[in-house]
Amino acid sequence: MTLLQVSSKSNLHKVAGALAGYIREDGWAELQTIGAGALNQAIPGLVWRLPHFFYLPF
Repeated sequence: MTLLQVSSKSNLHKVAGALAGYIREDGWAELQTIGAGALNQAIPGLVWRLPHFFYLPF
């Protein structure tokens, strides 16, 4: 099981890089956040890396 724990003090670039690495290796990743600040770090990290894995015709 791949579990990436994100806190409000997490570096956005490192979160995005770790997320990309886990998805590249396993095909999926699980994020765990506690609190609004941590969620505010996790969502941009996820959105930032989505175009690298999926084709989104916008």
